[in-house]
Order: sequence, then C-alpha cells, then structure tokens
Amino acid sequence: MNDLVRFAQGVQTATGKKRGRHPVFNSRMFYPYKEELRLQVALKSEISRYIAEAYAVAVNGEVFADDLETLANFGGDLPEDFRSEVSAIGRAIGRKVSESVARSSEMIVGKPYYPPNAKDEIYRTWEANFQTLCKSAESDAKKEISRIVSTAKNEGWNGRQLEKAIKGELELKFRHRAELIARTESAKLNGSVTRATYREMGCRYYVWMATMDERTRPDHQAMNGVICSVDDPTVYYTENPDDPLHPVEHPRTSEMCHLHPGDDFQCRCTSVAWDPEIDGQYEIKERPEESEESEEKEPTPLEQAREETSKAEARAEKAEQQVKETKAELNEEQRRREILKLSNDRHSRRTQEYINEIMYERSNRIEERAGLIPKYAVDEKIEKSKDAKELFSYFQKKHSIKLQKALTNCNFEKLKGALSGIDSVIEIFKNAKISDVKSSNAIGYIMSANWNMNKPFFLRFSSYYMNNTYEFADSSFHPKGMSAKASAIHEMGHIVNYWIAQKESNIINYESIAREIVIKAANAAGYKNLSSIDLMAIRKTISDYADMTYKYTETIAESFADVFVNRSRAQNMSKQVYKIVTERAKPLGI
Repeated sequence: MNDLVRFAQGVQTATGKKRGRHPVFNSRMFYPYKEELRLQVALKSEISRYIAEAYAVAVNGEVFADDLETLANFGGDLPEDFRSEVSAIGRAIGRKVSESVARSSEMIVGKPYYPPNAKDEIYRTWEANFQTLCKSAESDAKKEISRIVSTAKNEGWNGRQLEKAIKGELELKFRHRAELIARTESAKLNGSVTRATYREMGCRYYVWMATMDERTRPDHQAMNGVICSVDDPTVYYTENPDDPLHPVEHPRTSEMCHLHPGDDFQCRCTSVAWDPEIDGQYEIKERPEESEESEEKEPTPLEQAREETSKAEARAEKAEQQVKETKAELNEEQRRREILKLSNDRHSRRTQEYINEIMYERSNRIEERAGLIPKYAVDEKIEKSKDAKELFSYFQKKHSIKLQKALTNCNFEKLKGALSGIDSVIEIFKNAKISDVKSSNAIGYIMSANWNMNKPFFLRFSSYYMNNTYEFADSSFHPKGMSAKASAIHEMGHIVNYWIAQKESNIINYESIAREIVIKAANAAGYKNLSSIDLMAIRKTISDYADMTYKYTETIAESFADVFVNRSRAQNMSKQVYKIVTERAKPLGI
C-alpha cells in the first residue's frame, strides 16, 4: 500500500464518503508553461550576450579576422547569474510538480495530498546537462562567427554587412535553438521529477496525458489515457475485472511511444498518479467537464446568498447601462443641434476660398477612390511630438527602423517633418521597408536613399543641409520651397522603385523599370507617339528635377512628393505615375 492509498483511506474514514465519479484531467493542468517561458528568456538572453561579445572579439583587429585566434580561445564557464537563474527555474519546476500532485489528489480523493520532495540529485544532473547544451550552442555560435568573419574577409564585406550577418541572421537562428532547448529540457525535468515523486510516494503506476492538438505526434496521442509503469516505458496496463488490484501488463505496440512523458523531443505530455485501490481508471480529456453532481446538488445558504447578490448586481448594472444610454441620446441630440447651428453659420459666411477648400476635399476623396493619390491618415503622435527622445522611441517601435542618435543634431521641426513623410509612404507601401535612418555630413543632399543588390535599403540624412538653406532645392525640386517632409517622400519614392526592381529579381535595372512606368503613365495621361524630347517636356510638368536625363527614377520620386504633399492639386502626370507604381507594387506584396 503506497502513501497516496493510505492518504485516500484516511480521508474516506474521516469524511465517511467515497468519490462517486471519476475525476477528469487534461495535460495542460500539469505542464510547466510559465517555467518553460522563463527558461527560454534566460537562455535567449545568455546566447545574445555571448554572440555580441564574440562578435566584438572577432572584429577587434584592424581588418576582419585579425583576431580569429583570439576568438578561438574566447568563452568558458557560463556566467554565475545565468547558472543561478537556471537552478532557480529547475526548483520552480519541482514546486510545480508538487502542486500538480496535490491538485490531482484533491480531484481524486477530495483532499490535497502533498508528496515528499524529489531528491536533489535529479536537479543537479539536469542542471549539468542543461549547461552542457548551452555551452554546445555557444560553441557552435562561435564556429559560425569565425566562418562568417572569414567569408567577410575573403569577399570584402563592409562592417554593416558583417554586423547584419552575425547580429541579425545568426542571432535569430540561435534564438530559435534556445527555444528548442528550453522547451525540451523543461519537459524532461518535469517528467523526471514527477516520476521520482511517484516513487517517493510508493506509487507504481501513472496515467499518460497527451496534449491532444494538431502538433501532437500520433504515437503520443495513442498513449492518451493509458495506464503506464513508473519504471518501465516499454509496457502498459489495462484494468483486470477478475482481479481489480492487479492490472494486466502488455508490451507497448509499434503505434505507441516507448518513452515516458516529457522524455521525447519537444514533448508536452504529462501524467497523473494511478492506483487500482483508489478509483480505478481516470477519464483523460483535453478540457475538464462540469460535474453532474454539482448541477443536481441543492445550493447551500451561502451559495443562495451569493446568487442573490449576483442578481442584484446584474440589476444595478442594467439600470446603470440604461442611464448611460439615456445620457448618450441626450448628448447626441445636443450634438446634432450644434452641428446644425455650425452648418447654418458656415452657409451664411461661405466665401469662394471656403468653397474651393470643400471642392478640394471632395476631389481628394474622388481621386483616392480612383487610386490616383494616396489615402492615409496623418500620424498625430509624430506631428505633435515635443522632443527627439519621444519621437525616436515611438517611430522606431512603430516601424522597427533604427534612428541614429546623430539625427538629434538636425533641426527638430525638419526632422519631425521628414519622419512624418517616411511614415506616410510606409502607411501605403507596407512592405517598402528601410533598415535604418542615419545621419551623415559627407553628402551634398538633404537626404538620400541607399541600396545594394539583395540587401536592405536605408535613408541617410545630412545634418548640415537639414539645418541650412539649399537654393537648388527651392528652384529645382518639387514642390517649390522644398520641405524636409517632401524630401523624405522623394527618397521613399526611390525606395519603392528599388523594392519593385528587387522583388522582380532585377534591381540593377531599376532605372529601366522606372522608364517603363513613366512612359506608361504618359500614355495614361493622354500623350501618344512620344519622342525622347517630348517625354522630357512631359516629365518637366512635374518639376525641373523630374526631367533629369536618363534618371527616370527621379521622375517617380518627384511624383511621390507631388501626390503626397499636394494631393488632388498634384500634376496629372504625377498622379498617373503614382497609380501605375501602386498597381505594379501590389502583386509583389509591397
């Protein structure tokens, strides 16, 4: 007789009752999800730290790979704080097992049974194995860094290419590996401690509980609800009608899993202790059902009082809702009267300028529906930001774009306008991503779009030109009196052009693609049989800069500035260019 049976008999003797119905379990009750997530976070953080430090060692020389010998000697013992966190998580999984046994026993016999603790050796063995896996992952990461740095040296990469390969792609790969290790090892420890606890209790059997969803392997599904041995994962049992205290043993079939719950790769299965002297077979389902007994049982005075209180609260809530609805109706009536008064006031003082503004808004709506101009909402959080820190934090979080701190040297109002321009284009072309926005004093432009074949694009601001006047922009670019917002939209027009070329696997020919778009737009605008001179004159209707010889991509960029800034007042040629770019970008997922 094991401890759980003795406990159950004691409860029955004390209460004079025996459970009338089998309890219903599911595997999610007892799996350590929170502890697994905590372990994932700790391991991801440790691997990210290791990769960052190894990368710094690898590029510490004057050229790439100068310090690969130093990198080979880099690393060693895991940090003390990480090892302490892993140990704490292991103990937390152990506490979860004790809570699970107490909870299951309460469902089985009516009172919680708190089991003896599993031996410390189980935790020490698990911690040592987990640390070995972590070191192995970090060792593999170091080898990958060495390989990537050597490739960078041989192929002449720049620093940005190397950083992206290591801190971007490589780190993401090992973050996924960290998730896998944490998930598998959490389940293994949960299973090991659970079975050790059963042995301490003297319990010989458990019932397997599988997580019955689309991710569960067929051989694990086949084990759901099956009675198993605590010590032998190759057999299972069925209840014996002729001798109920001695279940019949069978070898597991080929369709069954020949392991314990949690021992398999990424296994989420759990178990519940079982003994034929208590309740016989348990019912294992994905979700526990409501007991029929509770439906038929007469409510106690306390339950009746609670029910009456609940009904009173519901009546009070309903009355409060009716008051709110009445207030809302009165407020709506007041609002209608105010709108009518404002409408009459506007009608009495309507001027030609006011009428023109109404017609302009009407034209905007019509041309938005026709796809000739973009439909986007101005982001008030960008427009109303008060300082660079607030603006940077919001913009970077919204678009996952890195802003260089050097941009704080730019005129804040102009910077705000430029970011508003970038935001407006990305609102329309959701996947026209740019990797970052950085500052440079080495270029003679307000800002420029930069690209490499099959690499992320980025925007570069000139702090000098953002803070000073630039007469060439006033006289050549669109619109006249160039704004930082229009300039940013212009460069985003280039980004969209590049994206189309890159998506079509032909980025080197971005200029020829731009030429196709401009000629098609000219035809849509009513121009036929065009010569090169005619086409230049047509492009010049957008701006002086839009007709740059051979630079059709500038026509697209200037058209973007025109339609985003001037809306329905933009040139017809700009609208046609924008519409054709949008139509070409849409099937590419830009």
